Amino acid sequence: MRTIATIQQKGGAGKTTANYLIASGAISNGLKVHCIDGDRNSQLGEWERRSQDYDWKGEKPIWPENLSTSHMPSDIDLLYDQLNNLEKQGVDLVLLDTRPGSNADTEDIAYAADVILIPTRAEAADYELAVETYNWIKAAGDTFEGLTRRPALALLLSDASRTVMDVLEPDVEVDRLTQTERFILGKLFDFPFINTAIPASKICSQLPLMGPLSAAVDVLEKNPGTKLQAKPVRKILEVAQQLANEVMNLGGNTK
Repeated sequence: MRTIATIQQKGGAGKTTANYLIASGAISNGLKVHCIDGDRNSQLGEWERRSQDYDWKGEKPIWPENLSTSHMPSDIDLLYDQLNNLEKQGVDLVLLDTRPGSNADTEDIAYAADVILIPTRAEAADYELAVETYNWIKAAGDTFEGLTRRPALALLLSDASRTVMDVLEPDVEVDRLTQTERFILGKLFDFPFINTAIPASKICSQLPLMGPLSAAVDVLEKNPGTKLQAKPVRKILEVAQQLANEVMNLGGNTK
């Protein structure tokens, strides 16, 4: 079982969106996924309820059997107990969403994970706090006595413009980038980072209500009135599958 935590000191950088997408991609790839929501707004933990309450004006998506959610336990020992139970239940991937800020409990959650993702938009404020978060979590490992395994850390570009998405493809000119985008993309190479970026998309912003992308695509394609909407949703699902594959292949480091 793989455990992935998303952490960022800054709110609104794309933590929960990353979890929606990774979960959507992973279940589409045939994995059994459980999401644990540690953020105050409980978007991830209430994902199923909100998607089922949404007015689909017709058939509602069927919530996938291989996706479940819960809220973060009250202490780290209970979290480890839950992770052990999930592994016994055959869960392949656990996603841990954390609250923004420099919280002591976030350090404990981070070192319960195999992989830590730090989302950042191509904006100066996001990037600076992403780097600060990276250094904070990396240094926190030195405070754990007897630590023999360290999670892999990687920055994840979120809310990326069409231009940025194009530039991440091979053999594409970079002249169309803004100065800030050019600077931040260049700086990403100073850190481990995920090659698959999260695109700026209305579909991504609708994920809290739309639910897992594979289930949404199935419903949209069945209805003649929404069949055209299914195509862009499927394109985002392809990004989600690629993102899930990439993060599943990241490994932790030994001390």
